[in-house]
Amino acid sequence: LQPESSRTFEAGLRTVRENLEASATIYNVKFDDRLLGIARCAGIVGCAGAFANVGQVDSTGAEVAVQWRVNKAFDLFGSVSDNDSQYGSDYLDGATVIPADGKQVVDAPKLLVALEATWRWEQFDVRLGAKYTDKRYITYLNDSEVDSFWVVDATVGYEFGQIGFVDSLRAQLNLANLFDEE
Repeated sequence: LQPESSRTFEAGLRTVRENLEASATIYNVKFDDRLLGIARCAGIVGCAGAFANVGQVDSTGAEVAVQWRVNKAFDLFGSVSDNDSQYGSDYLDGATVIPADGKQVVDAPKLLVALEATWRWEQFDVRLGAKYTDKRYITYLNDSEVDSFWVVDATVGYEFGQIGFVDSLRAQLNLANLFDEE
């Protein structure tokens, strides 16, 4: 095995205004001698896996995030991330050549989206958020994938403020995966 190394380029812009915060970032990461976990047998057998160098991996992407305070009681947040991560060469698993060159990196969705709205009234706040995860491959050959999905969460909270020796007490109810997305 060779040690993994990478070269990274990243550039971004950020602005903070009275009612608006925004950022935009682009990046490119080139990995050499990328290390991957390789299963040596069927998962149910329980034998130990191994690491292997799989050559180059190139990741290029961009992200934009915006937080807008519409008024004293209402905020909106949104972010979008686009990622293209590909294996840059085939690799050997023992004596077998695995044709991974040009395939998407395992568990690296191309698109991620996050949206959230927050409403405040006196000590109460309510948040509703949604996250999108694009399809992603679960094999190095990209012949099996997990479908894309949205997950919606909600939070209801109340700030009690100072109570006795406690400086700030808050109660919060979190409702995760409201629509039971699998």
